[in-house]
Amino acid sequence: MITIDINCDLGEGGLYDHKLMPLITSCSIACGGHFGNIDTMNSAVVLAKQHQVKIGAHPSYPDHQNFGRVSFKDMPKQDLKDSLLNQLQTLNDIANFHNYPLTHIKPHGALYNDANVDEPIAKLIIETVQKFNSEIPIFVSPESIISKIGKGKIDMITEGFADRSYNTDYTLKSRKLDGAVLKLKEEVLRHVLQIVKYNRVEVSKDSFIPITIETLCMHSDTENSVKLLDDLNKFLIENSIKIEPYGH
Repeated sequence: MITIDINCDLGEGGLYDHKLMPLITSCSIACGGHFGNIDTMNSAVVLAKQHQVKIGAHPSYPDHQNFGRVSFKDMPKQDLKDSLLNQLQTLNDIANFHNYPLTHIKPHGALYNDANVDEPIAKLIIETVQKFNSEIPIFVSPESIISKIGKGKIDMITEGFADRSYNTDYTLKSRKLDGAVLKLKEEVLRHVLQIVKYNRVEVSKDSFIPITIETLCMHSDTENSVKLLDDLNKFLIENSIKIEPYGH
């Protein structure tokens, strides 16, 4: 049977984390870079533990103003490393307090996108994760720079997106473009079925590229994300696809 982990980025100030948590098997928690503080991190960890959802850190460029969606790749490397380590350690301390350990790391926004295509940033992230805890895997996009240079250095979990369209090089289409964010139930379900069951993703009309993933992300701030996730859960089960945490 085909299995898939479903993840959400949470603790980002959204109003529906408590409704999303029962519908997912893992989550990535904002840890102060683009959003978040001790209280929001604590609430997210408590909620995840209540629903037995795996938790990961969701570090970002230190940029609350732009919600981490603007590249800061030219900032001093040591400053960026220090910021990322601080974010990871802060959430890790809270997770340890609740005896509910971090099980993955997933860069957020522009940092995630830069890691896909920029070798210095990809190397910096890998070095930071190795320094923090070399046994914790990182979520990566298929065929990304970070997935290639991280091979043999750190464990990786390949991630796809339920609500985003792809370019032919496996990068996500810019949110500024029409059709970049999938919002309608029918298009999300069709998109996910192609990825999870047939290991391919449509990049233009009737044109596909191969893709194999272990975890599938639905953004919590996507319009109607709760309803979409509920429909997606039912749809996957109907298509004999089992939803379970990565590494199960």
